[in-house]
Amino acid sequence: MEDGAVDLERLVRGYGLQPEAAAEVVEAALHRLGKVPGQLQIDNSSAATHQMVQLDDSHHDWFEGRGPRCVLMVTADDATNRMRARFFAEETTQASYDVLEGWVRKHRLPASLYVDRDSIYRCEGEPSIAQQLAGKQPQTQFGRAMEQLGVELILANSPQAKGRVTVLAPCIRHPT
Repeated sequence: MEDGAVDLERLVRGYGLQPEAAAEVVEAALHRLGKVPGQLQIDNSSAATHQMVQLDDSHHDWFEGRGPRCVLMVTADDATNRMRARFFAEETTQASYDVLEGWVRKHRLPASLYVDRDSIYRCEGEPSIAQQLAGKQPQTQFGRAMEQLGVELILANSPQAKGRVTVLAPCIRHPT
């Protein structure tokens, strides 16, 4: 799958959409972004490429009543604007793993991952005595996985802080 592409076959199989309806959703999104297929891939060989990747979700009636409501999970390289997106039935830890795995298979493991403060990424529990002694905060399952992979998990302080990915969703939802 090309950068920025949405797996149309998965939309058809997984959401029961007709191929034409799935293609319309993707074409509208690309049109709103001012892109046509093949233009989304940006070649940037700078050292900053893939250093920080943003991960965000957008809940919306993406298929305008022609299919089930779902969430679009988007990953975007902070340095190159390279993006990947995938629809899921709901926002879950597994969906976050899956969308990140797609990114890693296509590109590489980022040095850091910039995410919102959803409970998938942020643990609200109090640190245990062992964590306190070690100077560590409690982590979610996703946070522990990122630590084991050596990926710094950065929690955004506001939706506006995430910039590119947060701005993308409304553009896709309301094509001109």
